[in-house]
Amino acid sequence: MLHHSKKIAGHQIAPQKEAPQTGKEHRALAKEYSERRDQDKAIKQYSRALELNPADKLALNGRGWSYFKEGRYKIALKDFDQLVSLSKNAKNLHSRAIALHYLHRYDESIADLTEAVNLAPRNAEILRFRTVTNASAGNYDATVADLRQLYSLDPKRADMTFKEILLDPNFRRAYQERILHS
Repeated sequence: MLHHSKKIAGHQIAPQKEAPQTGKEHRALAKEYSERRDQDKAIKQYSRALELNPADKLALNGRGWSYFKEGRYKIALKDFDQLVSLSKNAKNLHSRAIALHYLHRYDESIADLTEAVNLAPRNAEILRFRTVTNASAGNYDATVADLRQLYSLDPKRADMTFKEILLDPNFRRAYQERILHS
């Protein structure tokens, strides 16, 4: 932010912040608001940056995550959709997949995560999230395959993920059916 100070009646007063003028300044202020957990103000600043440049990928990402933190997954998904259309990479696909997961659109989430894993095969976090999403979808075989792959990348993360998915009722049901039919 830009700062300037004023003198009133011979006294120096504290520096005043000038209103943001550029997309970068709006994003910086939005980030400050988001870090203070004031997502409404963050969303407004990200939106102002997008008014200046509708293709501002950093503003789309930031606003999408601010909407997500507010539990507004459908609106977050719109920003992540636009972000992926501007720049289809593993990080952006992962962001969109997380929103899709929270909307219980598991097949679409898994498709994005699979593409992201193909783009970034050593990214354990993306693989971890695909494992969790497969478990939520009740895809037993895919979950086990992902866990094995995750163990080869990051055994500690795989152990934590296994404990997490054991709590998922869809995975437990698929696991029980698998045992009964073995």
